[in-house]
Amino acid sequence: MNTSLIEVKDQFEVKYAVIGTFNTSQHASNLSQINIKFITVNNENIRPSFDLNFHSLNTGKIYQLI
Repeated sequence: MNTSLIEVKDQFEVKYAVIGTFNTSQHASNLSQINIKFITVNNENIRPSFDLNFHSLNTGKIYQLI
């Protein structure tokens, strides 16, 4: 698995730079081809839901990729 700094926003449109942990295909050239396993926000690993939203159990915030 690889990690990278990615940008997300919460349900209030506030932007954050967070660590994303992901797998990529050999030919991945953009974010739509990346398989994101989870994002890390304030030491909480947050897995995506079916619609690629990330719901924090600690804060109740919902994050989306930008």
